[in-house]
Amino acid sequence: MRGILYVPLVYVAMPSFLQNSIFAVFDDEQTGTVSLTNLMAFAELPIWAPAMAGCEDASAEDIFNTVQEVIDEYDEDGDGELNEEEFCMALTGYFGEVVFLFFDTDRTGTVTFKNLKDAQSASPGLFLPDTSDEDIQSFIEIYDEDGDGGLDTEEFAAFMRGG
Repeated sequence: MRGILYVPLVYVAMPSFLQNSIFAVFDDEQTGTVSLTNLMAFAELPIWAPAMAGCEDASAEDIFNTVQEVIDEYDEDGDGELNEEEFCMALTGYFGEVVFLFFDTDRTGTVTFKNLKDAQSASPGLFLPDTSDEDIQSFIEIYDEDGDGGLDTEEFAAFMRGG
């Protein structure tokens, strides 16, 4: 087992508009790379910390070690940072479960309209910027194969793939 985060949802292929938007937020200095410092700044935010750690009581050291493992695994050019391509590979692979847990804040095992709206409000510009409530509800309806009103991990993976 590689770390406390390694529970891949599936190797999700996120739509490029979402990958690019998320990369731009993490690359806040617009250097073209995401560093350990950039990732830790987000990993320690109250909204991300439980998802990053996979549990409520992980230590800062556990989170740091896991984030470092992600960089080590996906840093193909060996510069100690993730360029956009490397970051997107990490986001869709290693962080697949973290992304699901980020949205499933009530830990029901499904991502609902309310979860998506809460994420949109909590992370302005990061997730579905300028997307209407009607469009978000349409996303749910399109990918909710079992009709329960939410997206389980498989349905969420299809949503993130855009197909």
